[in-house]
Amino acid sequence: MTVIGRSTPAITLPSHPAAAFSHFLARLTAIVAIVAGASHFFGLMAPLSLFWVIGAIVLMLIGAFVAGMVALRDIWREGGTGLGHLARGLIWALPVIMVLIVGAVHIVTNPPLTEISTDPVEPPRFLPQQDEPLSLPALQAQIAAWPDLTGRRYASSPEEVEAALREVIADSGWLFRGQFGTLATNGELTLLVEGRAGILLLPTRIAVRITEEGETSYVDMRSRTLAGAHDMGGNGAVITKLFDALTEKLQITIQN
Repeated sequence: MTVIGRSTPAITLPSHPAAAFSHFLARLTAIVAIVAGASHFFGLMAPLSLFWVIGAIVLMLIGAFVAGMVALRDIWREGGTGLGHLARGLIWALPVIMVLIVGAVHIVTNPPLTEISTDPVEPPRFLPQQDEPLSLPALQAQIAAWPDLTGRRYASSPEEVEAALREVIADSGWLFRGQFGTLATNGELTLLVEGRAGILLLPTRIAVRITEEGETSYVDMRSRTLAGAHDMGGNGAVITKLFDALTEKLQITIQN
């Protein structure tokens, strides 16, 4: 007797275990990166913990890559499935890889500095009675990396510069932590500011020195990263940004 309409069921081969593991690691890496990034952005994670998390992310990406290569080799030689898992894993991992590449570029293109000053010879102080000069290697590295980073002179009174500077710092979301010196007594005032700067939003402290020079005022800044061994160009960038904002603010004040 002939049976009509019966067909042989299709056999679905299981995905290669290394491909599934690579996909799992890539997805886990993306989730960890999102949670850690959000926690750090909102101040819920210490900077030191962030560095440990970044190291773990790199290790997981390496593991996902190795597992993916093993799966590709076996699929190429012996056949099987798993390319879908590998493709989805790549989609998960690619944004994290791009962020790490941007960070690596900042590390490679900037010297390993943790502080810079517009006056490297006599930098602004963070403490009233304590001089903290830059080391000679740091001084040489800063001059090579930021040759045009100097203080700026403004055709405004020190009081006008101070008022404009306070507005700029407040608009930038930074916090005042104190001041020392007086313009009336010794013609010099230093403002201490703290906030976060750089691609990793690392805690940063800035000392801004305003010096009276007759009809003009001179401003120097010193920025120090409080965590890590590399600012990735963050200190120079934040000083330049504050100077540009201060210049714009003073020009608007003069015009008004």
